Amino acid sequence: MWNKSSKLIALLAFAGCGTETPAGTDAARFGDARPADPRMDAGSPADAGEFIGDGGGAADAPSLDALAPGEDASQPAIDGGDTGMPPVGAMCPNDPFVCARDQGCVDGFCGACRSAFQCRSLDACRADGTCGECQNSGECRSDEECRRGFCLPGAPPIWDLRVTPANFARLESNPDADIFVPCGLTAGGVAYDRDCMVRLRGGSSRAFPKRSFRIEFPENADHPGFTRKINLRAEYNDDSFLRNYLAHESFRRFTERPAPATRFIRLTLNGREYGLMLEVERIGGRFLERHGRDRDRSMYEADPSGELHTNGATALIPLPDVATYRAAFDQTTGTRTDYSDLIAFIEQAIWPDWIDSASRFPTRTTRIRTVLDVDGYLDYLAVYGVIQSSDHVKKNYYLSLQPDSGGTPRWEFYPWDMDLSFGCLWNVAEDNSICNTLETEFPNDIGGLSEGDMVNYPTELFFNLLIHLVVGDTQLRGRHQDRICAIVRSDFWTRRLPSLIDALEETIRDAVAADPNDRNRNPAEFRAAVQTVRSFHAMRTTFLGADCP
Repeated sequence: MWNKSSKLIALLAFAGCGTETPAGTDAARFGDARPADPRMDAGSPADAGEFIGDGGGAADAPSLDALAPGEDASQPAIDGGDTGMPPVGAMCPNDPFVCARDQGCVDGFCGACRSAFQCRSLDACRADGTCGECQNSGECRSDEECRRGFCLPGAPPIWDLRVTPANFARLESNPDADIFVPCGLTAGGVAYDRDCMVRLRGGSSRAFPKRSFRIEFPENADHPGFTRKINLRAEYNDDSFLRNYLAHESFRRFTERPAPATRFIRLTLNGREYGLMLEVERIGGRFLERHGRDRDRSMYEADPSGELHTNGATALIPLPDVATYRAAFDQTTGTRTDYSDLIAFIEQAIWPDWIDSASRFPTRTTRIRTVLDVDGYLDYLAVYGVIQSSDHVKKNYYLSLQPDSGGTPRWEFYPWDMDLSFGCLWNVAEDNSICNTLETEFPNDIGGLSEGDMVNYPTELFFNLLIHLVVGDTQLRGRHQDRICAIVRSDFWTRRLPSLIDALEETIRDAVAADPNDRNRNPAEFRAAVQTVRSFHAMRTTFLGADCP
């Protein structure tokens, strides 16, 4: 079932070595009409909670084919469906993302929109009061144009980052160190200088000549970013600039679980052109609140470096002690700090189900189903399978224990760092993430083990134990495949995604042409890079569609 070709094993031996690691907000940046409380950006380190579920043996758990409370075996809501979404009149205190896609968030309630600022990003407010595909620019926000059905800025906004030459030289001379230096930032004619600090960001991408930046402001300070901790990605490895953006938009369209906001920024450094950047929303307390989640609940980032990553510390297997858990998973929100909820998830749910499965297929998920947002996780895996990304297997994901609609806490997962997608994988020959080849036929269920594999920490195997158990479960595997087929047959994937690629190319091409630090030597190379993304979409659709009845 989980047989892998030697080529796949060779390439995935390096997967997870992606290019980026994450280290008062204007709500209109998220498509919300109301100003946000700047206190929502405070991201105090968090804690753990109690284990939810009895952790009992298989005899106490539901049968393999039974649905746990809160599970839904029906088709997922794809691009605008409102399965599980609040009805008209439901409260949306922080953002339209908690409303059905065709609804706006108006004065704190889901309903008919009056302005595109009340709709989700890229969507228009149409004459009938619904949010969706635009027909003309008058339906979009004041600074946007209607391009091929999407509301997009006429050009990426220009930000000027100001750093003294001496301080920038400090950053350049120590690219692997998280050294902060003072800065100033101007956006839209407004200077944001109060205690502005900047450092380089990323993992392997720090070796590239075009740098990525983390710009930070203190709590309650004005700033132009999605949050006060601003992530600007250089996207140097992807000469189309589109993969990370499209991957995030795919999660926003095909799942109802949170995914970071993204937008393109044209950056100048001390008044001189630096290059096109992608701002990616930081996943923290503000992110949780914006999506109707509880910021006081535990959330963990899985992005270890060095031996922890090599040894599979975030493959969701038991670790030797609490200190190793702390080193592997960075707790970003919550009110306790003992990691007890994460440890219980792994050691009292995932690991006992693995023991019960006895390294055979089908696997058992009896305990997992009592504590995991199963529907959300299947959607999460399906999108990764469609966009062909494997960076989430051993790293680059967040997980948080959030109450479901019935109040039962369940673990849900959030995507992160998806430049290695849409045909781009880790470049084994050059040992970097440069997108020089096009791959379109990788399996849609990456992350499992082969029958008989032994699992213990440390391990060099490329797998994630939760992925293995969920996709190895007969019933859940069928539901996973159903979700993949629903995505590749959806209107957004088949009709609108190609239009979005065209619209984004039109939006950023001048900024790409002006970028002195990217890999495109001329406009023709940029066009060819974008065409590669189009080719992936067409070829991946054919490949996955062959398994859809």
